[in-house]
Amino acid sequence: RDMRVRYRGMHPLIILSIISASFSASFSSGVTCGKRHKRVTEISLADEKLDGVLPPSIGNLTFLRVLNLSSSSSLHGEIPKEIGHLCRLQHINLERNRFEGRIPAELGNCSNLQKMIISHNNFSGPIPIQFASLSRLIYLYVNGNFLVGEMPSFLRNLSSLVGVDLNTNHFHGEIQRSIPASLGLLRSLVSLDLSNNKLSGQIPKDLASITSLQNLNFSFNRLEGELPLFKNTSAVSVTGNRQLCGGNPELHLQTCKNNLRKKGAILSRKDSLAERYKRVTYIELFKATDGFAKSNLIGTGSFGDVYKAAILDQNESKPVAVKVLKLSNEGAAKSFIAECKILRRIRHRNLLSVITSCSSLDNKGNDFKALVFEFMSNGTLDDWLHLPSKILLDDDMVAHVGDFGLAKLLLGASGDFRGGESMSTALKGSFGYIAPEYGMGAAVSPQGDIYSYGILLLELITGRRPTNDIFKDEMSIQSFCERAQPDRVDEIVDQSLLDEFLSKQNPEQIKLQYYTFLISFIEVGISCAAESPRDRMHIQSAIQSLKRRSKKNMIPYSQKRRHKQACWNTTPRHKDRRWAEFRTNVGEHERNTKNTRGEMS
Repeated sequence: RDMRVRYRGMHPLIILSIISASFSASFSSGVTCGKRHKRVTEISLADEKLDGVLPPSIGNLTFLRVLNLSSSSSLHGEIPKEIGHLCRLQHINLERNRFEGRIPAELGNCSNLQKMIISHNNFSGPIPIQFASLSRLIYLYVNGNFLVGEMPSFLRNLSSLVGVDLNTNHFHGEIQRSIPASLGLLRSLVSLDLSNNKLSGQIPKDLASITSLQNLNFSFNRLEGELPLFKNTSAVSVTGNRQLCGGNPELHLQTCKNNLRKKGAILSRKDSLAERYKRVTYIELFKATDGFAKSNLIGTGSFGDVYKAAILDQNESKPVAVKVLKLSNEGAAKSFIAECKILRRIRHRNLLSVITSCSSLDNKGNDFKALVFEFMSNGTLDDWLHLPSKILLDDDMVAHVGDFGLAKLLLGASGDFRGGESMSTALKGSFGYIAPEYGMGAAVSPQGDIYSYGILLLELITGRRPTNDIFKDEMSIQSFCERAQPDRVDEIVDQSLLDEFLSKQNPEQIKLQYYTFLISFIEVGISCAAESPRDRMHIQSAIQSLKRRSKKNMIPYSQKRRHKQACWNTTPRHKDRRWAEFRTNVGEHERNTKNTRGEMS
């Protein structure tokens, strides 16, 4: 009590500088003393918003085992060399401050040190060679600084290492010299992050033999050559190393010149944009979106907001979409991790391509996470017709799926893929589109995707969502369409699809062909959306059937599509006028053409 009165009003760091070795109790909840020797053993003042410098007298606390001044934001200056006097120190955490200068080599005298976390400061220079004597070190986190030089070669001698994070610094040099094959002897290593540096050369093959690895990140360096085959592919990230080749097929690297090209791979229709961009910072995204201005907001959801932005690609400004996670919402952080895992492992020409990501702090010191996607200039299918806004259209009117909610079913709580297990406890997806068997605990399957595709076809032809108010009790969108087949199709088809074909100018033959196609279209949708998975049409049969019937029955479509692209203006106030102009011009074309052949894209 007397001590609290004595030190009242003093800055906590000043108090530390005058603490003696003789008091018997803690003066605050952040300082702990030994019960026997009554000496300070722990200082934990994280998130206390302290200001000032760390005094040299910190070295007088020779019984100190834990020093945690993390996330104080305003602590600055150099770390005094007297910190090397703390021979009993086991844990030191100074992350998220503004410390600068070189990391004191004297920390190498703290031979009992097990955890060193000095991330997100302004430290410069190399990692001291004296750290080679820290044989008990388990965690070394120095990411987010301005450290330079080659990777510390002594890491291979620290046999107790479990986690090493050196990302976002300026380390350079041949990685094989800095991380030789002997690093593969560190059987306890779980996480190694060397991303966002300037490392070159080949990745040592012996790293692939460390079975304990759960995270190995070499992204955005200058690595080259053949990537070793890793047993745990989901743990490996090598994005942004354009000269790497080979490796596990799931990583989708280019084929090495001395290997045959793998057949049948489904790749993106464009080269991976992620390899052309380095991971962006918060400041870069802030500027690219004009401070996340409302004028650039193009979408919002439960887990994040989407902004239009422009970033540089080979000195040219390219439009992108930036999805900023609402980390205050429950589950948003897990959504970010799950989406990153999905996007890292899956490539398809009809999936929205991720360019890069950002995991940092905002200008207020809060966590910030964002994904950067290709910008879809033609908006959503909902803008053009009446379908879900998750289907996006690029410059060429090619559709891309922009939501991965159902794919996250494949991720368990640990982040591992669980493709063959029951998913009833983690059921997600859009109500009305998700296959009924998923609600009864069935595993995710291609048949479930076919069901969703069938519902989408029926929604396209009727203009009604499966959640429409008319679908209740025993009535569903499938039964609604079945009852109208084949004589009352005109009663269920979206009127906007019929208007231009019911005009007097259209020949009866074209009308008949069009109705025949509509009936066939609905039949395919009903078959794909059958209640039982075994009764559903195979997706290849469905596509072939639609193409075959469209060529036989449809009016010319290619000119309609080209004109629609040319005349469309995505500004909302022009939408009605442009759409009317488009339909008028298409009607003139249909009245003048004699060719009834067509194609459907």
